Amino acid sequence: MIDSKLTRELEEKIAEGMTADELIEVAKENGIEVTDEMRNQIAERFAELTVEGVELDDGALEDVAGGRAHFRLIKPKHSPLKTIKEIIDVLKSQSNNPQ
Repeated sequence: MIDSKLTRELEEKIAEGMTADELIEVAKENGIEVTDEMRNQIAERFAELTVEGVELDDGALEDVAGGRAHFRLIKPKHSPLKTIKEIIDVLKSQSNNPQ
């Protein structure tokens, strides 16, 4: 069962860089059976928290340096805090409805 204390601890650890695999291990340690569907949902939401670097080729770098190209950053679907809460909700749904 995931109580409010564990929820706060997990939210902090996720914000500090806990991985999806580490979160799943904590869930298992707390008696939650993690299904494949849950793993996928958790992985998708962790992906929303991860921003990977983008490499530009030499031409693109020259355009940016010369002020000729304009790039728009894509905003995430919602705030990282909301995403973290959604990750915890995936685990809570299973702990409230064990199979």
